[in-house]
Amino acid sequence: MLFRGKASEKDFTLESLPTTRREQFFDLFRHRFFFILSLGLILVLLAAPFFVAFTIKYFGVLSPASKQLSEEEYLAFYNTTLLIFDGFYALCFIIFFIGLAGIGRIYRQLAWGENVSFARDLFKGIKQNFLPYFVVGLMVGIMHFVCDLVMVFANTPFIIYIPFAIECIVFPILLMVLSIVLIYQKPLVETFGNAFIICLKRPFWTLLFVLFPLGISFLRYIPYPYVSLIVYFCLVIIVFPFFILAWYLFALSSFDEYANASYYPDLYMKGLAIAFNDEAKEKTVIILANAKAGNAITVNTNEDTVLYNKGEAPLKGAINLKQEGL
Repeated sequence: MLFRGKASEKDFTLESLPTTRREQFFDLFRHRFFFILSLGLILVLLAAPFFVAFTIKYFGVLSPASKQLSEEEYLAFYNTTLLIFDGFYALCFIIFFIGLAGIGRIYRQLAWGENVSFARDLFKGIKQNFLPYFVVGLMVGIMHFVCDLVMVFANTPFIIYIPFAIECIVFPILLMVLSIVLIYQKPLVETFGNAFIICLKRPFWTLLFVLFPLGISFLRYIPYPYVSLIVYFCLVIIVFPFFILAWYLFALSSFDEYANASYYPDLYMKGLAIAFNDEAKEKTVIILANAKAGNAITVNTNEDTVLYNKGEAPLKGAINLKQEGL
């Protein structure tokens, strides 16, 4: 079953297609809004174990204990309960990220302008990328546990911020790994190295994206658990689908610049207008590839002349990634 809206004549004109990944985000936002929003329902199902564990933790365990224990006893009980439930949350993270492997493939198909067969792409994505998404889910669960462990046993407020600083460094690399494995196939250790390199090339935008998911961790300080639960639910079902889309398109733009233009011209700007214009695409790839090699090249276009001289290589230090069987 294909989840496709009714196509109009405008959908088939080259002029109507986006020319950049940023334009593509707004184009998908306008034309595939409800489909992307429907992915939030799947994300809610994947996050259901979180919601169940959260509800049991606060309303089934902590709330009754707060009425029976003294303040000092409750604090010790709270810290113990926090760490115990972090074990359940680690399992929840693994389940969520494994499901996210299928959701990621659906986003890839959308970005590439290809048909989406929901069930087929969902399960194929999970089958192809089970291991890396499992590893990332496990790592996120461990980081979450370590942060809470430090928060419980830290003697000074300064130490509490150390795990958060580490998360700011590690988390964007994990997100980039999840994007890379949807398209390319490399040993997992090498994939982490490639993800680190790409994040270094765009540090500002990378950190800007990561501030949102990291900021969610501060919702725990909301004094009313039911408010936190409602906020979590709204974020997962409404905000997460579009955040994932924005991040993935950002990752694709990085792959286009640092890998595809030089090594995988068939993937370069795939899903954008230039991908359907063979002449323009060929000229662009020639320009970037020669610029990477440090060669001077002049390319004539209908509008102007583009010249890249030696030393003006936008792909300097580009990484080589092996294309996955699609």
